[in-house]
Amino acid sequence: MSNDGSSESVEEQHNFDAYLDYAKTLRAWFIAYGVGAPVLFLTKKEVADKLAQSPSKDLIVYLFLVGVCLQILISLANKWGNWYVYAFKTKSSSKETKPYKFAHWFIYQFWIDIVCDVGSAIAFGLATVKVLFVLL
Repeated sequence: MSNDGSSESVEEQHNFDAYLDYAKTLRAWFIAYGVGAPVLFLTKKEVADKLAQSPSKDLIVYLFLVGVCLQILISLANKWGNWYVYAFKTKSSSKETKPYKFAHWFIYQFWIDIVCDVGSAIAFGLATVKVLFVLL
């Protein structure tokens, strides 16, 4: 490590880039599964018929929607929060405004991403289990 800390910032950037790649991949998988699984279930007539007769059909749909909506909401919130912070930093506007302070606080609240990701995983997992119970 050099005395100026440059290797540390390179390592930090590498770690952030790796995180960013994993975050994008996970979000894409969640959206693909949340949309693709129901489409797959409904395009097979025998599967669609069984699901249509199931008393769990509404819950299954709800769980898939919740999983996808959580991912869309956190993506929008992160996008808007990061844009707001970026816009204030590049336009040399006052960083003492409440919207800037909130956006800056929000983008560093990683727990919100974790809650949305875990919520999506649970919703998709429960929906998948319900579908399997209907089909088996």
